[in-house]
Formats: sequence, C-alpha cells, structure tokens
Amino acid sequence: MWHFKRFITRWWPTVAVTCAILYLTLTSHPPKPDGIKLFEGADKVVHFLMMAGLTATAIFDRYRAKLHTGRTTIAVIALWVMAFGALTELMQETLTQARSGDIADMAADWAGTLTTAAIAMTTRIRHAHKKTRL
Repeated sequence: MWHFKRFITRWWPTVAVTCAILYLTLTSHPPKPDGIKLFEGADKVVHFLMMAGLTATAIFDRYRAKLHTGRTTIAVIALWVMAFGALTELMQETLTQARSGDIADMAADWAGTLTTAAIAMTTRIRHAHKKTRL
C-alpha cells in the first residue's frame, strides 16, 4: 500500500494528464467550445499541446520527486510519450467507431513531445551550467 501511495504522491499530475488525453482521444464526441469556429488544422494544435503537456508534466514530476532529470532521462520520457501518442492513434482506429487514427495527428503528437523535450534539455543544461559557475 505504501508504494501505491508514494507512486500517486509523486506521479498524480502525469497520471491525471494521461487519463485526460485518453478520454479526449477515445471519447466518441470530445468536448468542443460552443460558438467558437475552429480553424483548419486546429486538431493538430490540440495534439501538439496535449503531448507537449504530458511530456512537461512527466519531466516536472521527476524533478519534483528529486529524481534524475538529465538528458538521457528526458529522452526516455520523450520516447515513452511518443509511443503513447502512437498507441492513442492505434486505439482510435481499432477501439472506436466514431474516431479514426491519423498519421498527421501522430506527427503533431511527436512534434509537441520533441519540442518540449528539446526545451527541457536546453533549460536543464543552462541551469546546470549556472550552478557550476556559482
């Protein structure tokens, strides 16, 4: 029981974002704002932001738990999120009738993941460099 409590304490934001993404990608009718006309390709922006948010949340949760957040760790997190993005597209294609998988959505997922990972690595390197100079 203690391990479960520690896991939830450390990772609840990542778990919450993962659950929200699963809901948004697998529900037959995802919530849409009333009265707002979305532009062509708006769903790609949403995919980018969802996976960027998941990547950032997972990195932040590791940092918050005082676990290693170096380049290799960030790369592993990015690979995990990219695999998750591919899996959600496969799940949309095979588990739902109202939704379909889309390679362009997966590309947007991956772009959001890689952009966030690159920013995290750059920020981490700059932060580490500042620490060594002090």
